[in-house]
Amino acid sequence: MAERILVRKIAVGLWQWRHVSPQNQWQGDSFYTGDINLLAESVAGKTCWLVLDGREVVTQRVDVGVKDRKVLSKLVPFQVEETVVTPVDELVFAYGPLIDGDVDASYAREDEVAELIAELEDIGAEVPSVICDYMELDQGEGWVLLLDDNSLYVKYGACSGFSCDAVNAELFILALCESVKDDAENLPAAIQLVAETEDAIAQLRTCLPDYIENAENINIYEQEGGYWDVVKLQANPVLEYRSGNLARKLPFAQWWNDWKVPAIAASVAFVLAVGTTWGELHQAKKASQQLFAERDAIFRQVVSSGSISDPVRQLKAKLGKQEATDPSNVVYLVSKVAPQIRGNADLNVTSFRYTQNTSSLQFNVEAKDFAMLEALRGKIAESGLVAEIKSSRVSGDIHQAQIRVTDS
Repeated sequence: MAERILVRKIAVGLWQWRHVSPQNQWQGDSFYTGDINLLAESVAGKTCWLVLDGREVVTQRVDVGVKDRKVLSKLVPFQVEETVVTPVDELVFAYGPLIDGDVDASYAREDEVAELIAELEDIGAEVPSVICDYMELDQGEGWVLLLDDNSLYVKYGACSGFSCDAVNAELFILALCESVKDDAENLPAAIQLVAETEDAIAQLRTCLPDYIENAENINIYEQEGGYWDVVKLQANPVLEYRSGNLARKLPFAQWWNDWKVPAIAASVAFVLAVGTTWGELHQAKKASQQLFAERDAIFRQVVSSGSISDPVRQLKAKLGKQEATDPSNVVYLVSKVAPQIRGNADLNVTSFRYTQNTSSLQFNVEAKDFAMLEALRGKIAESGLVAEIKSSRVSGDIHQAQIRVTDS
């Protein structure tokens, strides 16, 4: 298992994340909170599991009466259609195990989940999985009730739970307890109460009805902690929301970024090769009689006056002054420059030009700071070329420079 980062958006513009080792253990004792820029420094190029806000996720048990999981995506949305306000084709679904014709179905708005995924991918993160905050809690022998940062998180089954604002905690907890009050089989063997302080735990305990509090066969435990203290790390998500329209696609954009500079170099070489071949074919066709006549007409378009003695020789003499010195020179320069740019993912080439008169390669490049641009110039110079920054400017957080490269 590879290293991954669990990332959750806890408020507008505010994120929280924690690192998980390849051994599926927390890396260190700390989690991090910050804006999108601070998050980008930690997740760029790394694997992230997006943790959805459970208040935006609904879970319910659905009687589907089938044994084949393949039909769930076609059957369940229409089973729950009458219980939801949002059109089912605007929801993304996740499904638990199919047991005796019943399945725990969970759903959220597809556009909201897609927006969160896009925010992470825009800063360079890979997002193979999307999970729900309360689904990843460790429920122990029964239920876990967590009061953290003005939110209540509850998990009362392998794929069952909910989240709500803390002000509504008592109402939701009473509803849960009432649903199992007369069902001995679904009564929990234990209830774990978790909050950051003793006072918060006491507040959470007052939400339990007397028949739960005084039940002899229900053990109630208390623990001081927050959300990350109750998460149970698992190799696979309890429920996977990255499915359907949100399923991962081939990373064409990333492949293009990796091969953009070599592709430009290959394109330049191809154009030069095509131009050279065209010239050779043009000369080969001079043997035809018709082309002789057209040759003289073309010559007059170039040279309006003067005698015509040997038009081919005369045109060659004029074209020779304008031809590129050595088509291979640009390929040589690009082959030296491209690895230096490709080696740094924070560099972005915005334009690219070769000047034949000076045998120089000029390109505009963007970076996060000027030091990175200067480092690029130095690496190119170390490869045996002459590199100089012709101009530079700053636009917001982006530093831009024009670099000129020659082979001497």
